Amino acid sequence: MAVLALTQVEIVLLDLATPQWGSVFAVVVILVSVCLGAGWLAGLLHQERAQAEQWAFSDALTGLPNRRHLETFLDKAWAAARRGRKLSLVFFDLDHFKQINDQHGHTEGDRVLKAFGEVLAGRTRRMDLSARYGGEEFISVLVDCDIDDAEGFAQYVRKRLAETDFGWGHVTASAGVSAMEDGMESPDALVAAADRALYTA
Repeated sequence: MAVLALTQVEIVLLDLATPQWGSVFAVVVILVSVCLGAGWLAGLLHQERAQAEQWAFSDALTGLPNRRHLETFLDKAWAAARRGRKLSLVFFDLDHFKQINDQHGHTEGDRVLKAFGEVLAGRTRRMDLSARYGGEEFISVLVDCDIDDAEGFAQYVRKRLAETDFGWGHVTASAGVSAMEDGMESPDALVAAADRALYTA
């Protein structure tokens, strides 16, 4: 419409011959269509990019954040903890998971992993992060949380999983808990401490 209006003004001011308005209108329609198409394509690309980023940081089976996302989050939480915030970590491992796959099949193994992921997701606060670390191992990063509260979190999750009936039996999980302490040099030290506690469990 702006092009049509400007064209009319130019014709009047310069005393030009009247153009074929049908052709002008067709050009305007084409330009508007191109602009709309470009906007739609840009929106589609933005949506696809967001979806790709979500897939890059999520575990496809459980829907939980994956190890890559965990490491990014833990780095930020560690930096905040160095400024005085509390930080705890819980390392979970599903007990005898290989036997579940061997006795009941990988489909049931996947079902167990999904169920545990749902338990974790349901208990994890928005400020925290629970992720699939790899295989049947999961990690929860709990900010502004001391080791006693982290132990309570771990026990609740373990209890909820143990109460889940899979039809062929129940599954348990072991957990190791650690909290940031003086002398820890990096987030890896926090993970290693929880891993040692998990091994003991």
